[in-house]
Amino acid sequence: MKLNVIGMVLGVAMILGCSGCKVAPAQIKAVAQQAGLFSAVGWIAADNPNDDTIQSVKSILVIIEEKSGDVEGGATYTEVIYPEVEKVINSDAIPAQYRPACKVATITLLGGLDMLFAANPEWKEKQDVAISVVDAFIFGAKNGLNLSNDHKLITAARNTASRRAKVYQK
Repeated sequence: MKLNVIGMVLGVAMILGCSGCKVAPAQIKAVAQQAGLFSAVGWIAADNPNDDTIQSVKSILVIIEEKSGDVEGGATYTEVIYPEVEKVINSDAIPAQYRPACKVATITLLGGLDMLFAANPEWKEKQDVAISVVDAFIFGAKNGLNLSNDHKLITAARNTASRRAKVYQK
């Protein structure tokens, strides 16, 4: 499963590889929304969570959004925010049976956000742009988590995740 998540995050990075392009603010927002959507859908495809787990992950998105302002300088969102989210996941706020999946989801989502900024480091240089990117990413991730189990994006992602898993098992 870890290889699926890694493959998905790398896939998102290749899809969104806008490094070096000049894009308008509306385009930046659209790219960030898609990155959030793809990160959420990729996690759902790889982990196949139940509805209760998805609800727990939605609450984690709120924490990611609140803590995103704590990321400064060259730090990544994963290294700054994950320890804070992990405290919440390990508390009574998240039922024990959902904790492993929530940790994987958190790493997937934060990894997607980090890859987005790694591909476009200039977006992190201006605080207003960085905030806009994070907000759009979270919006996209929420949309991904709200998709129905039989939505075409979820179905397509599950189909490709299972094919990738077969490649990794060889």
